[in-house]
Amino acid sequence: MSTETDKPTPESTGDPKARTRAEVKAKRAERREERQSARAEKAATKATAAEEKQKAKAEKASAKESAKGSGGGGKEKSKGGGTSAGPAIKGGIDSLRTLVGQVVWIAAVVCALFLAVGALCIALDANRDNALVSFVLEGAETVSLGVFSVRGDGVFDFVGANSQIKNALVNYGLGALLYLVVGRIVERVLRP
Repeated sequence: MSTETDKPTPESTGDPKARTRAEVKAKRAERREERQSARAEKAATKATAAEEKQKAKAEKASAKESAKGSGGGGKEKSKGGGTSAGPAIKGGIDSLRTLVGQVVWIAAVVCALFLAVGALCIALDANRDNALVSFVLEGAETVSLGVFSVRGDGVFDFVGANSQIKNALVNYGLGALLYLVVGRIVERVLRP
């Protein structure tokens, strides 16, 4: 009766393929161990970085608390010309400038929209008795400021066939473009 230990192994018989397989298995095991150790090192590095970050946050929070505690009377400091109100005021002014810039841009877009839709209504010969069409055309004539008017005193005054459509498209189109360009420039100037 023979047991498995009595059986000759391919390595003991000198089989070259068996040695190669054994070497491959050993290299795989070695690479697997290297990857596991690299993962462990990476995890340790992340943990250390997280601890340092947490420690820095705690130090920052304690520094803020000590600064608040050592300030004494906050009202007296701001009356005396302290700098604690400076960033708050600057932030408020910056947000106000941003808001005003956005309002200017929105107003310019609305004016350009009135002009563009008004030109479209004239070009498509929309029913002027319709309340919406008459509202758009009146709004377009109002925001044209007389400079881009279609009634013959605009920037361009076409004569002949389809002159009213040409006047509307060119004058209202120029007006819309000017509103958008000027609105964007003013918005950029106002924004911090």
